[in-house]
Amino acid sequence: MVLAWHDETYGDLRSRTAVLGGLSLSITGADEVWRWRVKRCNIDVAKGWTRTLLGAEIEAEDAARQYFAQSSKT
Repeated sequence: MVLAWHDETYGDLRSRTAVLGGLSLSITGADEVWRWRVKRCNIDVAKGWTRTLLGAEIEAEDAARQYFAQSSKT
């Protein structure tokens, strides 16, 4: 499944957001520091950072899929 990312720019800062199921994925950064976060109902379920935008997209999507896998086991 390919996510539909929504892009915004605030000066040098870039922001990307997407929704996967009931989770909100967000990426914020510039140059070589990209922070990613996965939230459910305004509560962080995963977060991290990486040096590339593509890496942040991959890590955020993986974290969301892992969250769904863990929650389906309980």
